This record gives sequence, structure tokens and C-alpha cells, in this order.
Amino acid sequence: MAVVPWILTAAGIGVIIIGLVIARLTAGPGSGYIDHRMSDKEIARQLKNAEGNPLGGWIMVFGCVIVLAGLGWRIVRLIVAWASR
Repeated sequence: MAVVPWILTAAGIGVIIIGLVIARLTAGPGSGYIDHRMSDKEIARQLKNAEGNPLGGWIMVFGCVIVLAGLGWRIVRLIVAWASR
């Protein structure tokens, strides 16, 4: 039982990394590349086309929830251990 919070934290970090990879792979073509030689219209067009699939973002949010659950579990265990003294 003592290892579960650590497993949750590690799994959450892994899910966040998977979400980052998915978000990067599904981003639009040339997303994030803006050069100082570009015109304003070209920058605006590229920013509009840079929207990717929101699945990566939702996976990262889920990973953060898992990490927070692991941290919350540890805090609850500390409070219970302190109260049982």
C-alpha cells in the first residue's frame, strides 16, 4: 500500500509525456515556427493553421489529475499517521 502513491505519480508523469508527444505529433504543419522576416498576414495564417487535435491536451490534464491524486494520497497518509500518534 505504501508504494501506490509513487506508482500513481510515476504513471501520471508517463501519461503527461504521452500527451505531450500526441499534442506535438497532431499539431498543424509548421506549428510554432515564426520567423522575423514573415509578414503579419503570414504569421496570422500560420497561427490559425497551428491548431491541432485537443486530445493531447486532455491527456495531459488527465496525467496531472493522476499526479495530484498521488500527492493527495501521500498528504492523507501523513495526516492519518500524525493523528494516530
